[in-house]
Amino acid sequence: VDDVARGINFAISRGVDVINLSLGQEVAVIGSDPEFEAAVDRALDRGVIVVAASGNNSLPVCEQPSGQGRLLCVGAVDRRGMRSFFSSFGSGLAVVAPGGSGLPLRDENVLSTWGDGGYREQAGTSQAAPFVAGVAALLVSRGVRGQAAVNRIVATARDAGPPGPDAEYGAGVVNARAAVSGPGGGVARVFVAAVQRIRA
Repeated sequence: VDDVARGINFAISRGVDVINLSLGQEVAVIGSDPEFEAAVDRALDRGVIVVAASGNNSLPVCEQPSGQGRLLCVGAVDRRGMRSFFSSFGSGLAVVAPGGSGLPLRDENVLSTWGDGGYREQAGTSQAAPFVAGVAALLVSRGVRGQAAVNRIVATARDAGPPGPDAEYGAGVVNARAAVSGPGGGVARVFVAAVQRIRA
């Protein structure tokens, strides 16, 4: 926890715009370390967009308790758009993004870089959160920063589950095209074209 707090402080000192926190542990412990909480709050106070994985313990609360209401807590959905069984949800959840199903089948999970220089299919909210961090970075590139970017991501999410925000999906599935649409939509077109190439 101390190392992560130092990493956040280092990132702030370098003037970053987006921080992704894909953190977790085998047994969820609700609560946080004061130094870590202070680092997250410092980042948010400086206008940094903080994106955090909700956790993989299927608990009815975002497992990243720091900065609630200001950071983007991200849960996972599978390829069918259903909440991944492992994804924590409920209180504090902002949006969801592709995180895989956790099933040991081909094309069920998210193709992710691996420490050996290759790729593996992985499932988790740590796979979902970077999608949202990427959309946040696109918004920053268009001049939408800090809480304005957070609000845009939540407001443009594609509704899922019962109508309106709910405990399973938050505001819905992150929608990059809708989030970055508007004047000068070049970034949106480039992003969509890149995703289409990846799917092909």
